[in-house]
Amino acid sequence: MGLFVVLVCGQLLLHRRTLWLPRWILRRAVPKRRWPHALRLLRPVAHGADWLLRPRLAWLVSGWRVSVIALVCLLLALCTTPLEMLPGANTTTGAALTAFALALTARDGLLVIVGMLACGLLVTMVVWLVF
Repeated sequence: MGLFVVLVCGQLLLHRRTLWLPRWILRRAVPKRRWPHALRLLRPVAHGADWLLRPRLAWLVSGWRVSVIALVCLLLALCTTPLEMLPGANTTTGAALTAFALALTARDGLLVIVGMLACGLLVTMVVWLVF
């Protein structure tokens, strides 16, 4: 997962208009027989996300701030392996990455704030657990 995040964030930092992914990732697929079950499970989640996510505080997800978000996500992805030694650290990292990804997808600046708060919590946890 970290490699995928590094690939995407690196391309965001380079201001690419389209994302490049290795062929082996692009070839992965879900078998057709699993789609009906997956859709039944994910439909309520999608409805909840539609209700929760909306464009707001759009200035936090535009211009140079997208590069800042990409840089923060890149640093989080690079820190995932060392953080595995600390209890709860990777959960917080995943929460921050999820908040940033949803913020960029839905143009929801409020989720950028949530992601930054998760990063602050992560730094606090690392300092408290290490020192």
